[in-house]
Amino acid sequence: MFYYEVKSEQVTLSEQDSFIISECELNEFDVLVIDSESGFVTCRINRAVEEFEALTKKFKIRKYITKVNVEDYLKQKQLEEFGELILKNIESKVKEIQNIEKLRKYSNNPEVQALLNEYDKLQEVKQNQPSIDEENVI
Repeated sequence: MFYYEVKSEQVTLSEQDSFIISECELNEFDVLVIDSESGFVTCRINRAVEEFEALTKKFKIRKYITKVNVEDYLKQKQLEEFGELILKNIESKVKEIQNIEKLRKYSNNPEVQALLNEYDKLQEVKQNQPSIDEENVI
């Protein structure tokens, strides 16, 4: 048997409701439903509890009702957020390119041409800069 201390984000659990017993090992991605003094509550694993600690409690440790492992869901959510970030970066770069192309149409104007030349020089310097990686961090 496995023993765990659990916590809920919705309600403060009493000490008796804060401990559960399980026939299988649980992990931090498991969301559990328990029947607490406050009614049915979702909770997560706070920590594993040694058998001696669990068995010396002055109350009976109960089983949880059901569990859902949310690891795959969290990974999918993270991938979607990363995809959205990449899309925003692409859209930003496209807008930048479109703006520069608009300005190049006016390159016959000496002031615009001078600014475009400066911009091009800055882009070359930017491309030639070494990227920051863990070796360069102090």
